[in-house]
Amino acid sequence: MVQEEHDFHYAEIFFEILNTSVLPIVNSVFFLYNCAIPNEKAFRRAKGSMKCYNGVARGGQGLDFMQQPKIFIASADPSARQNLKYMLVREGYLIAGEAPDGSQALRMIRTLQPSLIILDSELQGTNALEVARIIEEDGVAPIILLASSWHRNLLARTRDFPIFAYLIKPVQESTLLPAVEAALANYQKICRLQQEISKLKETLAARKIIERAKGILMDTMGLTEAEAYRRMQRQSMDRCVPMKSIAEAIIVAHELQGGSNKAKKTD
Repeated sequence: MVQEEHDFHYAEIFFEILNTSVLPIVNSVFFLYNCAIPNEKAFRRAKGSMKCYNGVARGGQGLDFMQQPKIFIASADPSARQNLKYMLVREGYLIAGEAPDGSQALRMIRTLQPSLIILDSELQGTNALEVARIIEEDGVAPIILLASSWHRNLLARTRDFPIFAYLIKPVQESTLLPAVEAALANYQKICRLQQEISKLKETLAARKIIERAKGILMDTMGLTEAEAYRRMQRQSMDRCVPMKSIAEAIIVAHELQGGSNKAKKTD
């Protein structure tokens, strides 16, 4: 019943704004736009940030427990897993979990969301390359791949996966710890770059929307480019909302008014 009343109220707003000019209806459409449409982009952006910053680079003493990197180990060799855990825990890392095969590793990784994954290339069950591919699709964490020997074929097959280091077994502490540090740090750099690129894309998209709204005000109200921009800027400041939201409201209002005019001509 409450939702029906809300829908009726939104419909009333639509009918009211159809007979008014562009700028006054911004208020009504702005209210409608923000109340009726969930902000899915913000949700996805927050979710993406959680993926990228799932555990910050290790910093030793003084870090909060939740901020320390959590490392997941996937290897069929119990003694190898135990040795890796010993070296990592001694250096202050947290072990998120461990698994002896690929299928179990994937289930646990998706649940635990570790900061780093140490993956044995000779994993049983679901093979290591398939696990790495799924981790890449999910955007979970960087990978350190363990191999019995170095060969170019393995490098070529894993080129598109988030593998930040290759270590030859048996793994030594002198190679493990620098690899872990480098993988965590480089992954964070990549995540920051991805966020910066995303922000630039959003800025460009917002600029296009503002330019379109500015053109609508210029055409319908006879304003200069500077006057149209100042009108939107003033609305943005008065409402304490981004200019993009004001521009979107103007565009929606203009489209609604255009649809109304076409309907009247048809009648």
